[in-house]
Amino acid sequence: MRKSLSLILFILLVIKPSIGLSSDYDKYLPNWLELLDKGNEKEKKIALNNLWILKYPEYRKDSRVFDPILKALKDKNPSVREAAASYLKHLGKLSKGYLKETSIISSLIGALEDSDPRVREEASVALAYYKDWQAIDPLIRRLKDESPWVRLNAIFALGELKSPRVIDPLLDLLNDQVDWRNKFVQQECVIAIRKIGHPYPKVITALMNNFNDPFLKPEIIKSLGKFQVAEARDLLAEALKDPNEKIRKLAIEALSRVPGASPSRRVDIPQTSGRVGESNVEVIVKSLNDPSAEVRAQSAEALGRLRDNRAVEPLLATLNDKDERVREKAVVALGSFSDERIFDALVNFILKDSNANLRNQAEKTFKSGAERTCKERVFVRRKQEAAQEIKSGTTVHVGRHLMIHPVAVNKIVGIYSPNPAMQVTLLNMIGLFWDARIEEYFMKCLGNPSPQVRQIALTLLDSYGSDKAVPKLIEALKDKDRGVRAHAARTLGYSKDKRALEPLIERLNDSDDEVRAAALISLGNFDDRRVSELSLELLRDKASSVRSSAVWNIKKKPDKRAVESLIPLLNDPYWFIPPNAAEALGIIGDKRAVEPLIDALNGKFSSNRSGGGDNRLREEAAEALGNIGDERAIEPLEKILKSNPYPPLKYRTEKALEKIKKPIK
Repeated sequence: MRKSLSLILFILLVIKPSIGLSSDYDKYLPNWLELLDKGNEKEKKIALNNLWILKYPEYRKDSRVFDPILKALKDKNPSVREAAASYLKHLGKLSKGYLKETSIISSLIGALEDSDPRVREEASVALAYYKDWQAIDPLIRRLKDESPWVRLNAIFALGELKSPRVIDPLLDLLNDQVDWRNKFVQQECVIAIRKIGHPYPKVITALMNNFNDPFLKPEIIKSLGKFQVAEARDLLAEALKDPNEKIRKLAIEALSRVPGASPSRRVDIPQTSGRVGESNVEVIVKSLNDPSAEVRAQSAEALGRLRDNRAVEPLLATLNDKDERVREKAVVALGSFSDERIFDALVNFILKDSNANLRNQAEKTFKSGAERTCKERVFVRRKQEAAQEIKSGTTVHVGRHLMIHPVAVNKIVGIYSPNPAMQVTLLNMIGLFWDARIEEYFMKCLGNPSPQVRQIALTLLDSYGSDKAVPKLIEALKDKDRGVRAHAARTLGYSKDKRALEPLIERLNDSDDEVRAAALISLGNFDDRRVSELSLELLRDKASSVRSSAVWNIKKKPDKRAVESLIPLLNDPYWFIPPNAAEALGIIGDKRAVEPLIDALNGKFSSNRSGGGDNRLREEAAEALGNIGDERAIEPLEKILKSNPYPPLKYRTEKALEKIKKPIK
């Protein structure tokens, strides 16, 4: 027998070292179970370590699979029993306790009476994860166990079970002051009471009576905060003077949750500390001057949660704190208020603070404050040569949704920073609003020495720009930075101002391909015969971005002269071009494109494609063939319908066949 078991162990651990990862694990499960049933102490532990697979339901359909494990729970060797209880603990945690149909719970309850305290410890914790109330009474009895660790684990389990009837036994332990070694157990009692969540008067009394116990104090403060105990307010305020930084932080967190004499949550509370009429906000504000940065940060966060306007000025002062974390919490907290006082302070903060992350957060807070105090919004879109303002509430909801907020705009519109990063932040902030002064601000930023600033100003002018901005945009077409030139070209395309036509045509000779591409696609918005000629010519350009812009223009203004140039683009190496070329051919509707489109449909050009381009090309080819309506496409389309399972391609193929066959009928 011993040789047989050794052979099993050799096979499982040496010949099959990847056990546990194999898809045929169930073939080896009986061997592990046999090893657990008949092996020695070490082998049984090894077997238990490899039975983690039972967390999956498909491996435990037969509840008898647990029999060797439950047998190990009664093994003569205490270390095996402990290992079995530990295994059931982990199994309960991994399986979310969904094993109540087995004998696991009753076996674990039996293990609570084991002679070895370590087995009782593991069994107590294990019962926490099976969430079965039949374990409550046996666990309550373990509260008097001679081992403090068993008592500790039993309390943890009772807290997880969350039954109100365990409150009294827990309070008895909490109030037992006979043995100082009970402190760990009493601490767990407070945690369990908080989990159970029933703040009966006797619970509150017990918590407050033990408030000054230095070992229990942290958990008691958390519990009083969770239960929102108004009567504990003065105790929590006194705790702000505790020399322990952790206690002061917890007290602030709790005070922000308990009812206090604040306008938003006024409650009549007995005053015992002499702070008559002093609200929670006023108490917490004082902690903004605490010597500990952690406490000051916690205070700022708590004041943001309370949203009492009396905290605004102290929080604004905290923006100058020497600690970055405190400043960050103050910035975030200010975002909770509907108070226009924050705008000026946040702009100054952005201009002075050296931390980019804090400046970004200040930008978000500025936006949040503006949204909270804004009374009117507009949608802005371009109409012909200028931006058009459309009041909210109308049926036209297109373009950018901007705020009308003179107070916020006044704080930014005259401010410029020599620091590019700070100026970008200011641009992003002012770009949230609609105001007659903003266009001039953007145009002035076009002269900024930073290319990034000039680019963002150009992008924002897409919405704001009127005909006054066109000369500045034309000037930007000759900027030394290629990104600025490209942005200017795109923005002029949106403006559709005739003054931009010749300058854009000139940019088709730019040294940078992206500028040429932007200029060409913007020219597509102008009604000028030269644009069609230029697009036809540039279909053969060496730059893929330029070819793509040319195809786009042909789609907008179809021209049969483009067919011969579009057909080779079905096999263009740039993946975005072939699908658009196929679409353009379908829009033009010339039958010269039928055979090349059938080749594209059949995947002839797929070898040069990546990133899913082939499927997109075949979809567009199918639709294009339907638009052209030539009968030659019927057979290839029907073959695709039968052979290709790709749903979007099948759908567009069906639609194409409907278009072609309908005229025939």
